Amino acid sequence: MGPVKTGFITSVLKEYGLADTLSYDPAANLTGKEISILKQPEENKVQKLPKWQRDHLKLEKILDIVCRQYGVTPGAVCGPSREQQTVLARQLFAYLASELVGYAKADIGRFVGRDDATIMRAVAKIKEKVKTGPKWRALVEELRDAMWPGES
Repeated sequence: MGPVKTGFITSVLKEYGLADTLSYDPAANLTGKEISILKQPEENKVQKLPKWQRDHLKLEKILDIVCRQYGVTPGAVCGPSREQQTVLARQLFAYLASELVGYAKADIGRFVGRDDATIMRAVAKIKEKVKTGPKWRALVEELRDAMWPGES
């Protein structure tokens, strides 16, 4: 009997709801190692979520507040849109999450589907606008008050 194609194994495991148990090393065919298809269960081990997933509800709250201010949807902010209102909302969200809440730029980037360099540029743009424009400073203060009502 010849080698079994991994696509077939994957499709069978998916059919029975076991696709997440697949553990296949494609280099095993080249090295002559034994191929194990099923992962061994790790007993008494709880998988922790990454910090950015544990805290995503807070990010969702910030995103919701910014979206209401700009009249855009969270899906638009996290999507590929380059519409001016959406881009400004995305930049302001990144600024608030980074500068006021203290999230890492990489975590913010993962949340909105951008890399951390893009988030750093967004934060820098809003930081400059807040520094030079009283209108922007007032907007950030208003949004900060909406995030933490009664704490200003």
